[in-house]
Amino acid sequence: MSELERIWQSVDKNVVQIIGVSIDTDDNLTRKTMAEEFPVQVTFPMVYDGKAAKLQGAFRVGGTVPSTFVIDKQGNVRFYFDGSPDDMERLEHAIRALVKE
Repeated sequence: MSELERIWQSVDKNVVQIIGVSIDTDDNLTRKTMAEEFPVQVTFPMVYDGKAAKLQGAFRVGGTVPSTFVIDKQGNVRFYFDGSPDDMERLEHAIRALVKE
């Protein structure tokens, strides 16, 4: 989350959006956990999908958490990251490549 926040602070928000999606079923517990566990306050928007699971179904989330998707202007998933150690570098590269398109 800290790395996503760093990327969020470095992009033009008119061109790139970062939206966090929680799949937890208790929104209040998620907010409390985030406030306690992450050293940097997250300022990008968060949505809560745990009970409805609409986004989980649409993007087939379920195996690996956290999962990160980069979606282009047309709504197509262009890049997927599963939380491996080198993902943040790959994620940032993917975002910058799409911005140049």
